[in-house]
Amino acid sequence: MKWLSDQGHVAAPRARLARRALISLATALLAALWLGMLHSPEPNWDEGWTLTLARTWVERGVYGQLSLGQPRDPGLAASFPTVAPVALAFKLLGVGFWQGRTAIALICLASLGALAALARRLYGQVVGAAVVPVLLLTTIHATGNPLYVGRQAMGEPVLMLALCLAYLSLAPALAGSWPWALAAMLMGGLALMAKAQTMPFLIVSLLAPMPLLLWRRRWRMLATLAAVLAGSFVAARLIGYGWGVAMAGRTLPGESMVGLTRTVALVTAPSSRQLAIEFSVLIGVPALLGMAWAGWQVVRGLSREGWEDPNQVTRLVVLAFAGSWYGWFLLLAVGWARYLYPVVFLGAIFATAMLAEWTGGFRPRGVLARLRAGGAPGRAALVATALLVVSVPASLFHLAYTYPLTSDQPLLDTAAWLNGRTSPGAVIETNESELFVYLDRPYHSPPDQLHVVANQQMFLREAVPFDYNPLGADPDYLVVGRMGDLWRIYEPTLAADNFRQVQRYGVYTIYERVRP
Repeated sequence: MKWLSDQGHVAAPRARLARRALISLATALLAALWLGMLHSPEPNWDEGWTLTLARTWVERGVYGQLSLGQPRDPGLAASFPTVAPVALAFKLLGVGFWQGRTAIALICLASLGALAALARRLYGQVVGAAVVPVLLLTTIHATGNPLYVGRQAMGEPVLMLALCLAYLSLAPALAGSWPWALAAMLMGGLALMAKAQTMPFLIVSLLAPMPLLLWRRRWRMLATLAAVLAGSFVAARLIGYGWGVAMAGRTLPGESMVGLTRTVALVTAPSSRQLAIEFSVLIGVPALLGMAWAGWQVVRGLSREGWEDPNQVTRLVVLAFAGSWYGWFLLLAVGWARYLYPVVFLGAIFATAMLAEWTGGFRPRGVLARLRAGGAPGRAALVATALLVVSVPASLFHLAYTYPLTSDQPLLDTAAWLNGRTSPGAVIETNESELFVYLDRPYHSPPDQLHVVANQQMFLREAVPFDYNPLGADPDYLVVGRMGDLWRIYEPTLAADNFRQVQRYGVYTIYERVRP
């Protein structure tokens, strides 16, 4: 009998090890499959500027864009924490969209790992293991899902990785570890550099627990939060200074765009507020419910909690960041779906913790027991079950539906036609920045300030005309894609028969100049 008992003790760890090995293998295979999907979605205007900047940096040693073959400022590209890994991928793999996207996709995978580690630290093993599946399978609309966002060369995955690592370092820092406090400062500084709008929400997140800590006289934790807050800004300044020194002589000063803030970050137009509500419903319901649940837990524990647990304080910090960001998105942001991504990403921690509590650790037997018992536990189990039953199939369907709709093939065909069917000195005029990654011809685009004018027209409904002459650079060819159609900036010159259509690939129409 003792032998049988010993065999059972040995078999259990072996079974757990085998199960973990199978899960790890399946995860690696799924990640590899996902990395093979980088030709979709179709390249977009925002990432076009980032990849073009990385190409110019790699090929010419200049950190900037090109206009008619001459360097100019970095323009509308993402900040350098996003551009640098893209440039490294270009160095190693060659220049192209899938190469640049590979760098951000790997960062996205790293951010999911950091999210799982943070969730495990804050809420335990079950939540840590479930948070990534919950995030990926309950974010119904693809534009808020890491499986979609991570396949684009954008700054959000870099920001999420830096924030998760910062908050992951914060918990041991609050327990008294100064090396971890330094790590939190460094990652906080990197987060501040990753996206311009991060600053107010990072401040709010680190200030939020301070009144409670002051009330409970947790002086050491209070001092640590203040030090991490100040240190994050110092780290950001040092990182920016170091980058400026490294790029001295390789970049030109950027031109500020007048009115950009009021058309992107401080938008009160009813159409943007309606769009924000729609995306909140399509993308954010699980995260928002989880954040509301976590907020209620904080309120319930105000009087009885001692606030001596570093994980408890860190939970409030993360909740304050996600909550304040959502308040901005709902009330003031332009309403683009990707601006909700940080809320969905970090809010998944609280959504998973809520679902774990309501389902007894995601155990079917626990759910059935609660449903049979009725009362508050039964109602909670019913809500959790309904949320999963609706959101998981809807998320899978939307991901499967949107994936095959678009790819980079029209872009590749358009660039190949221009590079192969035009003379080497032919000037290309276009507002489609994603083309610049592949063009081997001098190209010209509208000035960055017209981006503000376009936002004024589309989001603020202001009757502001475009002050731009497409013939100013004397182009030989014109390419109109999604942004050209959206802005309608080339309609007058096309109506004047200055160009004639010669080819079309997907959303891209190529026109040849009609000269007298």
